[in-house]
Amino acid sequence: MEPESRTYVGRRHIHDSDAHVMEPSDWLICHAASEFKGRLPRLDLGRLRAEAQAAIERHDMRQRSDLAGDELIRQKNWAAVGAFNAADRSYALDRLGFHSQLIFPTYAHHGLISLPDGARTPPDLLYAMVDAHNRGITEFCANDPRLLAVGFIALDVPENAVTSTKLALDLGCAGLEVPTYPVGPYSLTHPAYDPIFRLLEERHRPLLLHVGGGGKLVNPVFGRNSADGRSHEHAGLTYIGIPAPLELAVAALILDGVFERFPNLMCGVVEQGAAWVPGFVRRIDAAFEQFSRPDQRALLSMRPSEYIFRQVRVTPFPFEDMSWIIEQTGANILMFGSDYPHDEGGEDPLASFELALQHLDASDQEVVFCSNYEQLLGEGLPAALRASRPAVSEIDDTVRGRTGSSPSTLRRQALLRLLAKDMAAQNAIHVTREELQEAVDEFRLDYGLDDIDRMLHWMQISGLDESKLVGILEEEVLSGKLIRWLGERLTLAEADQVVFAEACRRARANALK
Repeated sequence: MEPESRTYVGRRHIHDSDAHVMEPSDWLICHAASEFKGRLPRLDLGRLRAEAQAAIERHDMRQRSDLAGDELIRQKNWAAVGAFNAADRSYALDRLGFHSQLIFPTYAHHGLISLPDGARTPPDLLYAMVDAHNRGITEFCANDPRLLAVGFIALDVPENAVTSTKLALDLGCAGLEVPTYPVGPYSLTHPAYDPIFRLLEERHRPLLLHVGGGGKLVNPVFGRNSADGRSHEHAGLTYIGIPAPLELAVAALILDGVFERFPNLMCGVVEQGAAWVPGFVRRIDAAFEQFSRPDQRALLSMRPSEYIFRQVRVTPFPFEDMSWIIEQTGANILMFGSDYPHDEGGEDPLASFELALQHLDASDQEVVFCSNYEQLLGEGLPAALRASRPAVSEIDDTVRGRTGSSPSTLRRQALLRLLAKDMAAQNAIHVTREELQEAVDEFRLDYGLDDIDRMLHWMQISGLDESKLVGILEEEVLSGKLIRWLGERLTLAEADQVVFAEACRRARANALK
């Protein structure tokens, strides 16, 4: 292990939720079962084909990797240390200082996604490729516990998908990615896939959605935009197009009840940005309230947005306005990701995160850099790699998971409520029984808890009894009345100031006569 002065992250306990292996073109073939080796295609390395070949031929880590971590992070793609060699990646991690990296493929998963307008791979060959992918990525990660393999599961044939899931988890995958775009005969929320979600929940492994899981994001027709007949594609359209397929996938998982049926199943949305989250949180609640049939509403015991905060964790792009995102949604949904060794991660992703998070206290920064990731990974992350925290931090994590706020923030809010109560009492402001009953009725209507059984079920999973719920609503009504009272007094004070100012003006005018 390198001295902390030479590592990229220094003393901090930071996990990397988005890292990759650069697979050579024969990667799937090398890891396929013998009867399929002759049928599997070589990977298409695209524009980096020549760079890949040169890197593999000249490979000698010792000649090019005597770099400090902040220098090493700037090496990209096939030129990066550990891009395709597992021993080199361990060396790179020593210099980078991340306590773990979640390892996704770069090329191998593209051929595993059956898009509607693409050719269909025969099922036996498709799942041979899926299993080869999962053997390859677990082999890359096998000798360093800091490297956490992400398996891939095609959903084209549910029975085969379940079999490949069992194999991937037995091989040691820390989490499983599924296609974002609908494939095969069913939605990914169909009960035929429940065995996959059950296996993940039982083994405390996350479901993962990664950019590229929905195929090409921008229709090539958008490039036909010039009178000269040439294609002028705008790279920004790809960024704009990212949220659509993943929002539909996450919304389906929530609205179709998957997260209700599997309340301990965590879902990571990686390298797809986070600027979409605040609007999505509001739109999914609106969609549920406005368009759900009674039988659909009965599937859920909470508002859709509550499942997001409970079970979904998201990796933003370093260039996004994370301060604004956190203001809208809180810190307990975001994770750090470097995208190493891809060049999209930039030369200093950590600096971008630090700049965006500088207004947060240390405990909330730790949530983004560490504990949200640890909550997502569950038992996919070895216990030895978890942050060493006192028992109170475990309570802190629970509080953040349920409220979206740090305990210090909640304590400040509690103090303000106490001060508000004291001010209300001093000025004879109180909540009547009628006002409280109206608040209870409005709450049940807003949350779709008009049926008493749904109400009791919701209270049970939320850890609330009737007295606590009534107390919370009473505080809310009291705060509203106090705000209105203060507003009225402020208006009167402003009026007095106007009268006083006018009197002063007249006095000055008279003095000048």
